[in-house]
Amino acid sequence: MKTLSDLDLTNSRALVRVDFNVPQNDEGMVLDDSRMRAALPTLRHLLEKNVACVLMSHLGRPGGKRVAQLSLAPVAEKLSELLPDHRIRHCEEVVGSRAEEMARALAGGEILLLENLRFHPGEKANDDQFAGALAGLGDVYVNDAFAACHREHASVHATATRFHPDRRAVGRLVEREIEALDKIVDNPQQPLVAIFGGAKVADKLEVVSAFIDRADRILIGGAMAYTFLRAQDRSTGSSKVEEDHLDEAREILDKAGDKLLLPIDHLMTRDGEVRTGDEITGDWMGMDIGPDTASRYAEAIGSAATVVWNGPMGKIEEEKYFSGTQRIAQAMAESRAITVVGGGETGQAVHKLGIEDKLTHLSTGGGAFLDYLAQGSLPALQVLKGD
Repeated sequence: MKTLSDLDLTNSRALVRVDFNVPQNDEGMVLDDSRMRAALPTLRHLLEKNVACVLMSHLGRPGGKRVAQLSLAPVAEKLSELLPDHRIRHCEEVVGSRAEEMARALAGGEILLLENLRFHPGEKANDDQFAGALAGLGDVYVNDAFAACHREHASVHATATRFHPDRRAVGRLVEREIEALDKIVDNPQQPLVAIFGGAKVADKLEVVSAFIDRADRILIGGAMAYTFLRAQDRSTGSSKVEEDHLDEAREILDKAGDKLLLPIDHLMTRDGEVRTGDEITGDWMGMDIGPDTASRYAEAIGSAATVVWNGPMGKIEEEKYFSGTQRIAQAMAESRAITVVGGGETGQAVHKLGIEDKLTHLSTGGGAFLDYLAQGSLPALQVLKGD
């Protein structure tokens, strides 16, 4: 799989898939530009080579139709602030005659940002005709949207196949992600501790199963822990349990044995009251791991050589249920281990605590992060390899 350094960029127009799926307020102001900043190393490399850049990204879930509030026009304005020395234009089309005209008119060192890919139904359908129209806007193709690489969507999948293998590559962000995650997948330094939390156990079953043979310890938190506890016939009160995944949880518990750790105490709520306890009964609902569990998990992190983490330990939208996640994050920041973190909510917690610089790698992916850890590759990356 080629990187930017492998591409001949002479007199080229690059079609670049970026991840500018950024939060905005009601007025269209970008609230967090971290995903945009993550793309700057790739863009600066191309611009320094005097390449004309056609950027494509999705934003939100417009359902294949135009939604004014999800236009990328404000994102183009923000990009102008991040790259003040370069002309940046926004196209109101995704594909079409206007997009073709604006792309052809680009001079070296200029950027055109296409409209939201998901305004067109061909994006999520991985439509070949739509992919062909996108491909016609560039001479070389660069995928720098790791968070979208687990999708078989046109901009990351079918479009890439329209370019000769010598004319397609991953950008700096994707290159960095692969390098960091391969250290977890291929030959991690031992002992390895894997931490999984979040709301849905269904999203994590495959990756938890994949780590049974890789990890020395698997630490489970978040709402997904209650499905595992119920699978052990433990009381979970009114906590969220995914009943249709109990059999799969039992299989993982049987296979993992004492390698998999579950919460031994909980922060729970009922009728506005909050308390800590070892068991969740009656109408009580578990909302976060308890202090004893947090200490136990922090101790496991402290003895690890490699730690990988995805998913918060509690309902972190509410400050009173943030303590478990905070303790895990602090333990990772204090660890001497290789520390790799991924997932939207987990990343938000890391940013909130200001510990990004104390981690080895903070992934930009959520689903892509999990799928890569479980499978060792992603559909969009396989296409770039020519597989």
